[in-house]
Amino acid sequence: MDEDRVPDTYKPEFDIDIKRGKQGEMFVQDIVDAMSKGGHRIEIKRDDMSQVTGNIYVEYRCKRRGAWAPSGISTTEAQVWVFVLDLGNLAVCISTERLRGLVKEAHSRGRKAEEKDGSHPTKGVLVRLTDLVTAGTHARRGKHFATAPRGSTP
Repeated sequence: MDEDRVPDTYKPEFDIDIKRGKQGEMFVQDIVDAMSKGGHRIEIKRDDMSQVTGNIYVEYRCKRRGAWAPSGISTTEAQVWVFVLDLGNLAVCISTERLRGLVKEAHSRGRKAEEKDGSHPTKGVLVRLTDLVTAGTHARRGKHFATAPRGSTP
């Protein structure tokens, strides 16, 4: 694996690259601060089956007292969601706004699912891990992963 995998068209620009790196550091620091100081709200979900299914389940309704009510992504006040995957060895962070866009897209594509375990069944959608990981890239390229405001998800 000694071959050079950097495209010939890549031209490193230190001033731009360092700014992008600093933005990434600030994003991670905001998450760390939110977890330690309780400033911003973070929703943390664990999905051990995601590595097998290739999907994460995102809840948007819950059945309580015999009636379905908005819940999960539809009502969260968190600014960031963290999905813990691969039996706790991997975490993916995404802004709630961007995740709502993915949920809306999955819902429109019929990727609906239900979770019937436990005392409160839920309805949700299956978001592909590949969509979760590439959402930011596609959004910057003008693809279909628009953001959605709170309350506009299914």
